[in-house]
Amino acid sequence: MKTKNKMKELKTPQELKDMLAQNENVVVDVSALSWCQPCKMMKPIFDYMSEIYQENVQTVLVDVDTNGEAVAEYGVRAVPTFLFFKNGEVVERITGMQPKQTIKAAYEKLLSYVDYQEVSNEQSTNTEQTETEN
Repeated sequence: MKTKNKMKELKTPQELKDMLAQNENVVVDVSALSWCQPCKMMKPIFDYMSEIYQENVQTVLVDVDTNGEAVAEYGVRAVPTFLFFKNGEVVERITGMQPKQTIKAAYEKLLSYVDYQEVSNEQSTNTEQTETEN
């Protein structure tokens, strides 16, 4: 039987920085669960996504009432807001209540996201190696 993976709540700005530095794919659920009804309604969806994608994506919660400074630099102006990070950079942002399919599609997009700058650098390196070998 599969155990339920609870979303980790980040309590400090440093915890978020560490999470982003140590993980390629991170989704941050920015909510105010004590008073925000849409946040409360979205939480089960993110708990579910956290469980489904736990092998490839770290899904975490940041409560703006207790740790708003952790996400201040990302321009969060409304809750709930969901930030999708690839290698420490925001590649997708969703605000407000959304259907489960929209959230799932964003997770899939995150996993298929390609850093084109990185690909370009790899291709340049491969071209240089080929030219050197010839």
